[in-house]
Amino acid sequence: MFFRSLKKKISDALDDNRYYQTQYQLKMDEVGTSFGNLKEAATDLVKQAGDITSLLKRRVELYERRMQIISDNVNDLIIIETINQQWTSVNEFACALLKIDPEKCVGKSNMEIAKIYPQLEKLLTLLSEGEKECWETRSVKRLTTVIEHDGESSNFEIIISPVETQDHAAHEIIVIGRVIVKKDE
Repeated sequence: MFFRSLKKKISDALDDNRYYQTQYQLKMDEVGTSFGNLKEAATDLVKQAGDITSLLKRRVELYERRMQIISDNVNDLIIIETINQQWTSVNEFACALLKIDPEKCVGKSNMEIAKIYPQLEKLLTLLSEGEKECWETRSVKRLTTVIEHDGESSNFEIIISPVETQDHAAHEIIVIGRVIVKKDE
């Protein structure tokens, strides 16, 4: 009887063990299925993120190209700088007016450019001072100066504008210079 009772207990324990093993296996299958679904969703998400990134890059490139085309086709001096006052873009009119090579200017500050083009030191110092005030006050700064070009002097109005994101984070400085046209009296 003892052995029957022991055999019964062992048999019941084995049945319990099989039940728990079956439950364990069902849960593991569930986890495996969930993990597979999660992995598939993550793969889809990564693909969508890549597609969106590519689309955004194309749009940024298009906006930059539009801006450069517009900038190069106006008869105003246009310079775009970082918040650290390093030139990121300069239009063709400014290059012709100031007799500068954009390759030598992009990525450099006004003072670094003044070392390359010493004849522009006065103008670039004026710009640096105006840009500093522009950032401090977070407002448009207007200056007037005379720029020599091909032996002629022209009065220029320089407009320095800070560019901020919607959350008011400083981003860029845009410098626009235009000839001041005197109206006939």
